[in-house]
Amino acid sequence: MSVGPFSCDLVGKDMNLNQTIIIENQLEKSDHDHLGKIITYATDRDAGVVIWVSPKFRKEHAKALDWLNKISDGKIQFFGIQVEMLQIDDSLPAPRFQVVAQPSEWALRLPPQRGEQITDRQKKYHAFFTGLLEYFQKTHPGVTKKKSVAYRNWLYVLLTPGISGLWVGAAFVKGKGVKVDLYIDLGDKGRNTKAYDKLYEEKDEIEAQLKLKLTWNGLLGKKAYGLSTHREGSIDGSAEELTDIKEWFLKTMMVFRSVFSKKLDKS
Repeated sequence: MSVGPFSCDLVGKDMNLNQTIIIENQLEKSDHDHLGKIITYATDRDAGVVIWVSPKFRKEHAKALDWLNKISDGKIQFFGIQVEMLQIDDSLPAPRFQVVAQPSEWALRLPPQRGEQITDRQKKYHAFFTGLLEYFQKTHPGVTKKKSVAYRNWLYVLLTPGISGLWVGAAFVKGKGVKVDLYIDLGDKGRNTKAYDKLYEEKDEIEAQLKLKLTWNGLLGKKAYGLSTHREGSIDGSAEELTDIKEWFLKTMMVFRSVFSKKLDKS
Protein backbone atom coordinates (compact mmCIF):
# COMPACT_ATOMS: atom_id res chain seq x y z
CA MET A 1 0.00 0.00 0.00
CA SER A 2 1.35 3.41 -0.95
CA VAL A 3 2.53 5.82 1.74
CA GLY A 4 3.62 8.87 -0.20
CA PRO A 5 6.49 7.73 -2.47
CA PHE A 6 6.99 4.60 -0.31
CA SER A 7 5.18 1.28 -0.27
CA CYS A 8 4.07 -0.41 2.97
CA ASP A 9 4.07 -4.22 2.75
CA LEU A 10 0.81 -4.94 4.57
CA VAL A 11 -1.90 -2.83 6.17
CA GLY A 12 -4.64 -4.54 8.16
CA LYS A 13 -7.48 -3.66 10.48
CA ASP A 14 -8.27 -5.05 13.93
CA MET A 15 -12.07 -4.95 13.79
CA ASN A 16 -12.43 -5.59 17.53
CA LEU A 17 -10.28 -2.64 18.56
CA ASN A 18 -10.91 -0.55 15.43
CA GLN A 19 -7.23 0.15 14.88
CA THR A 20 -4.83 -0.10 11.95
CA ILE A 21 -2.06 -2.73 11.87
CA ILE A 22 1.13 -2.13 9.88
CA ILE A 23 3.32 -5.13 8.92
CA GLU A 24 6.76 -4.56 7.39
CA ASN A 25 8.60 -7.61 6.06
CA GLN A 26 12.36 -7.74 5.56
CA LEU A 27 14.32 -10.51 3.85
CA GLU A 28 17.69 -9.62 5.38
CA LYS A 29 19.02 -8.73 8.83
CA SER A 30 17.25 -5.72 10.36
CA ASP A 31 18.60 -2.34 9.28
CA HIS A 32 18.12 1.39 9.87
CA ASP A 33 16.23 1.80 6.60
CA HIS A 34 13.38 -0.45 7.73
CA LEU A 35 13.34 1.08 11.20
CA GLY A 36 12.69 4.43 9.58
CA LYS A 37 10.05 2.91 7.33
CA ILE A 38 7.93 1.48 10.14
CA ILE A 39 7.89 4.86 11.90
CA THR A 40 6.93 6.62 8.65
CA TYR A 41 4.16 4.12 7.86
CA ALA A 42 2.81 4.19 11.43
CA THR A 43 2.62 7.99 11.32
CA ASP A 44 0.94 8.14 7.93
CA ARG A 45 -1.63 5.44 8.71
CA ASP A 46 -2.21 6.40 12.38
CA ALA A 47 -1.43 2.79 13.27
CA GLY A 48 -2.21 1.19 16.62
CA VAL A 49 0.02 -1.85 16.04
CA VAL A 50 3.31 -2.03 14.11
CA ILE A 51 4.90 -5.41 13.31
CA TRP A 52 8.42 -5.64 11.84
CA VAL A 53 9.37 -9.10 10.55
CA SER A 54 12.98 -10.08 9.84
CA PRO A 55 15.05 -13.30 9.77
CA LYS A 56 17.56 -11.69 12.14
CA PHE A 57 17.28 -8.71 14.48
CA ARG A 58 20.25 -6.65 15.55
CA LYS A 59 20.26 -5.97 19.29
CA GLU A 60 20.22 -2.24 18.61
CA HIS A 61 17.00 -2.48 16.60
CA ALA A 62 15.24 -4.67 19.18
CA LYS A 63 16.27 -2.11 21.79
CA ALA A 64 14.92 0.69 19.59
CA LEU A 65 11.53 -1.05 19.44
CA ASP A 66 11.53 -1.41 23.23
CA TRP A 67 12.22 2.34 23.49
CA LEU A 68 9.38 3.16 21.07
CA ASN A 69 7.02 1.05 23.19
CA LYS A 70 8.18 2.87 26.30
CA ILE A 71 7.63 6.39 24.96
CA SER A 72 4.33 5.53 23.22
CA ASP A 73 2.89 4.36 26.59
CA GLY A 74 0.65 1.73 24.98
CA LYS A 75 -0.96 4.07 22.43
CA ILE A 76 1.03 2.35 19.68
CA GLN A 77 2.34 -1.19 20.12
CA PHE A 78 5.59 -2.14 18.35
CA PHE A 79 6.59 -5.76 17.76
CA GLY A 80 9.79 -7.27 16.40
CA ILE A 81 9.21 -10.77 15.00
CA GLN A 82 12.13 -12.96 13.99
CA VAL A 83 11.23 -15.75 11.54
CA GLU A 84 13.19 -18.86 10.64
CA MET A 85 12.45 -22.05 8.73
CA LEU A 86 12.66 -25.43 10.46
CA GLN A 87 12.71 -28.89 8.89
CA ILE A 88 12.65 -32.27 10.62
CA ASP A 89 13.99 -35.17 8.52
CA ASP A 90 12.07 -35.12 5.21
CA SER A 91 9.18 -32.96 6.38
CA LEU A 92 8.21 -29.78 4.59
CA PRO A 93 9.93 -26.67 5.98
CA ALA A 94 7.79 -24.81 8.51
CA PRO A 95 8.18 -21.25 9.82
CA ARG A 96 8.91 -20.50 13.45
CA PHE A 97 8.20 -17.03 14.77
CA GLN A 98 10.05 -15.60 17.76
CA VAL A 99 9.06 -12.35 19.44
CA VAL A 100 12.21 -10.29 20.07
CA ALA A 101 10.51 -7.02 21.04
CA GLN A 102 7.04 -6.21 22.33
CA PRO A 103 5.22 -3.90 24.76
CA SER A 104 6.13 -4.97 28.29
CA GLU A 105 2.56 -5.77 29.28
CA TRP A 106 0.79 -6.02 25.92
CA ALA A 107 -0.82 -9.45 26.15
CA LEU A 108 -3.39 -8.65 28.77
CA ARG A 109 -3.77 -4.90 28.39
CA LEU A 110 -6.24 -3.88 25.69
CA PRO A 111 -6.54 -0.14 24.98
CA PRO A 112 -9.97 1.49 24.77
CA GLN A 113 -11.37 1.05 21.29
CA ARG A 114 -11.27 4.14 19.14
CA GLY A 115 -14.77 5.54 19.02
CA GLU A 116 -15.96 2.94 21.53
CA GLN A 117 -19.00 3.84 23.61
CA ILE A 118 -17.89 3.38 27.22
CA THR A 119 -20.66 2.00 29.44
CA ASP A 120 -21.29 2.99 33.05
CA ARG A 121 -20.13 -0.45 34.16
CA GLN A 122 -16.86 -0.07 32.25
CA LYS A 123 -16.36 3.29 33.91
CA LYS A 124 -16.79 1.59 37.29
CA TYR A 125 -14.14 -1.00 36.38
CA HIS A 126 -11.79 1.74 35.15
CA ALA A 127 -12.18 3.76 38.35
CA PHE A 128 -11.72 0.69 40.56
CA PHE A 129 -8.61 -0.65 38.83
CA THR A 130 -7.10 2.82 38.51
CA GLY A 131 -7.39 2.99 42.29
CA LEU A 132 -5.90 -0.49 42.66
CA LEU A 133 -2.98 0.44 40.41
CA GLU A 134 -2.31 3.58 42.47
CA TYR A 135 -2.56 1.45 45.63
CA PHE A 136 0.07 -0.91 44.18
CA GLN A 137 2.42 1.90 43.28
CA LYS A 138 2.09 3.48 46.70
CA THR A 139 2.49 0.37 48.83
CA HIS A 140 4.76 -1.71 46.57
CA PRO A 141 6.82 0.55 44.28
CA GLY A 142 8.33 -1.29 41.34
CA VAL A 143 5.70 -4.04 41.11
CA THR A 144 4.53 -2.76 37.74
CA LYS A 145 5.42 -0.09 35.20
CA LYS A 146 1.80 0.33 34.17
CA LYS A 147 0.65 3.95 34.09
CA SER A 148 -2.99 3.40 33.17
CA VAL A 149 -5.67 0.72 32.98
CA ALA A 150 -8.24 -0.18 30.34
CA TYR A 151 -12.02 -0.15 30.73
CA ARG A 152 -12.06 -3.85 31.51
CA ASN A 153 -13.06 -6.03 34.44
CA TRP A 154 -9.46 -7.01 35.23
CA LEU A 155 -5.91 -5.85 35.89
CA TYR A 156 -2.82 -7.97 35.18
CA VAL A 157 0.81 -7.35 36.11
CA LEU A 158 3.92 -9.32 35.27
CA LEU A 159 4.77 -12.01 37.79
CA THR A 160 8.40 -10.89 37.63
CA PRO A 161 9.25 -7.48 36.11
CA GLY A 162 11.00 -7.81 32.75
CA ILE A 163 9.93 -11.44 32.12
CA SER A 164 7.03 -11.73 29.68
CA GLY A 165 4.59 -14.61 29.67
CA LEU A 166 3.84 -15.00 33.38
CA TRP A 167 1.10 -12.81 34.82
CA VAL A 168 -0.80 -12.27 38.05
CA GLY A 169 -4.27 -10.81 37.65
CA ALA A 170 -7.25 -9.54 39.60
CA ALA A 171 -10.71 -9.71 38.06
CA PHE A 172 -14.42 -9.42 38.62
CA VAL A 173 -16.12 -12.56 37.26
CA LYS A 174 -19.74 -12.17 36.18
CA GLY A 175 -21.97 -14.10 38.55
CA LYS A 176 -18.96 -15.70 40.29
CA GLY A 177 -17.51 -13.02 42.54
CA VAL A 178 -13.89 -11.96 42.18
CA LYS A 179 -10.65 -13.83 41.59
CA VAL A 180 -6.88 -13.56 41.61
CA ASP A 181 -5.17 -15.80 39.10
CA LEU A 182 -1.86 -16.83 37.58
CA TYR A 183 -1.81 -16.77 33.76
CA ILE A 184 0.90 -18.70 31.91
CA ASP A 185 1.65 -17.93 28.26
CA LEU A 186 5.35 -18.25 27.52
CA GLY A 187 4.74 -18.22 23.77
CA ASP A 188 4.90 -21.97 23.30
CA LYS A 189 2.34 -24.58 24.36
CA GLY A 190 5.07 -27.05 25.31
CA ARG A 191 6.73 -24.55 27.66
CA ASN A 192 3.34 -23.57 29.09
CA THR A 193 2.44 -27.21 29.75
CA LYS A 194 5.80 -27.87 31.39
CA ALA A 195 5.46 -24.84 33.68
CA TYR A 196 1.88 -25.70 34.67
CA ASP A 197 2.66 -29.39 35.26
CA LYS A 198 5.62 -28.41 37.42
CA LEU A 199 3.32 -26.34 39.61
CA TYR A 200 0.63 -29.02 39.76
CA GLU A 201 3.17 -31.57 40.98
CA GLU A 202 3.73 -29.27 43.98
CA LYS A 203 0.02 -28.47 44.40
CA ASP A 204 -0.23 -29.27 48.12
CA GLU A 205 2.97 -27.43 49.01
CA ILE A 206 1.96 -24.36 46.99
CA GLU A 207 -1.51 -24.15 48.54
CA ALA A 208 0.05 -24.49 51.98
CA GLN A 209 2.46 -21.63 51.24
CA LEU A 210 -0.32 -19.46 49.84
CA LYS A 211 -2.70 -20.47 52.64
CA LEU A 212 -5.34 -20.63 49.91
CA LYS A 213 -7.36 -23.28 48.10
CA LEU A 214 -6.76 -22.99 44.37
CA THR A 215 -8.81 -23.83 41.30
CA TRP A 216 -6.43 -25.45 38.83
CA ASN A 217 -8.02 -24.27 35.59
CA GLY A 218 -5.59 -26.07 33.30
CA LEU A 219 -5.53 -25.24 29.59
CA LEU A 220 -7.13 -21.92 28.62
CA GLY A 221 -7.79 -21.55 24.92
CA LYS A 222 -5.25 -23.25 22.65
CA LYS A 223 -2.03 -22.96 24.62
CA ALA A 224 -2.16 -20.80 27.79
CA TYR A 225 -2.71 -22.19 31.30
CA GLY A 226 -4.16 -20.73 34.46
CA LEU A 227 -5.01 -21.27 38.09
CA SER A 228 -6.97 -19.08 40.47
CA THR A 229 -8.51 -18.40 43.85
CA HIS A 230 -11.99 -16.89 44.33
CA ARG A 231 -14.17 -15.06 46.84
CA GLU A 232 -17.46 -13.16 46.87
CA GLY A 233 -17.59 -9.62 45.55
CA SER A 234 -19.11 -7.33 42.94
CA ILE A 235 -18.27 -4.05 41.24
CA ASP A 236 -21.74 -2.94 42.35
CA GLY A 237 -20.82 -3.34 46.02
CA SER A 238 -20.74 -0.50 48.54
CA ALA A 239 -17.69 1.73 48.91
CA GLU A 240 -16.73 -0.25 52.03
CA GLU A 241 -17.07 -3.58 50.19
CA LEU A 242 -14.99 -2.34 47.24
CA THR A 243 -12.25 -1.17 49.59
CA ASP A 244 -12.20 -4.64 51.15
CA ILE A 245 -11.98 -6.25 47.69
CA LYS A 246 -9.16 -3.89 46.73
CA GLU A 247 -7.17 -4.82 49.83
CA TRP A 248 -7.81 -8.53 49.18
CA PHE A 249 -6.66 -8.16 45.58
CA LEU A 250 -3.44 -6.45 46.64
CA LYS A 251 -2.64 -8.90 49.44
CA THR A 252 -3.43 -12.00 47.36
CA MET A 253 -1.61 -10.84 44.24
CA MET A 254 1.50 -10.10 46.27
CA VAL A 255 1.35 -13.57 47.86
CA PHE A 256 0.99 -15.09 44.38
CA ARG A 257 4.01 -13.11 43.18
CA SER A 258 6.10 -14.19 46.15
CA VAL A 259 5.33 -17.90 45.85
CA PHE A 260 5.08 -18.39 42.09
CA SER A 261 8.06 -16.25 41.10
CA LYS A 262 10.27 -18.66 43.05
CA LYS A 263 8.58 -21.72 41.59
CA LEU A 264 8.81 -20.51 37.99
CA ASP A 265 12.13 -18.67 37.95
CA LYS A 266 13.67 -21.36 35.71
CA SER A 267 10.68 -22.08 33.45
